[in-house]
Amino acid sequence: MSIQYNHNGLSICSVKASDGTTGAPTSITTAYQAFPVTIDQANSCNSASFPSDCEIQVIEFELTARDSATSITMYIARDSAGDIPITNPSSETITNGMTTSTKGGVAFTSAVDYHFDAGTRNTSVDPAIETAITNTSRGTLYVIAKQTGGTNAVGNIRVYWRS
Repeated sequence: MSIQYNHNGLSICSVKASDGTTGAPTSITTAYQAFPVTIDQANSCNSASFPSDCEIQVIEFELTARDSATSITMYIARDSAGDIPITNPSSETITNGMTTSTKGGVAFTSAVDYHFDAGTRNTSVDPAIETAITNTSRGTLYVIAKQTGGTNAVGNIRVYWRS
């Protein structure tokens, strides 16, 4: 059976020193870090939580300050530890802004069907007890990312999806 997706949306992680997405690192560095991508109305009024079933289409890094970073390597994981990847690592060169090299961005394409796994449910007790997969959260995925060159790039990570 084929699933037909007909709703578009985006989830976001704002990566900045203050007023960023709750729980997010304050910058991208040369070591892998987990960036929670979810609803963040303070930084993007169009953002939404990840649906339980969707197709991930594009992962966009908008770098408002890139230092001397030259590329981004990333993958998407179910969990905040980055131990349950749902995409393979990929690297792309950062494209400079047209009017300045201090800003830029990079985009990754994907065609991954994502389905939230709520873990297990023990129905032998009342009420039933659900045990989530460790470090997962409904409505949130994690972009595991690092940069090459420079330090402390900041901006927004947007993941576009269809459900």
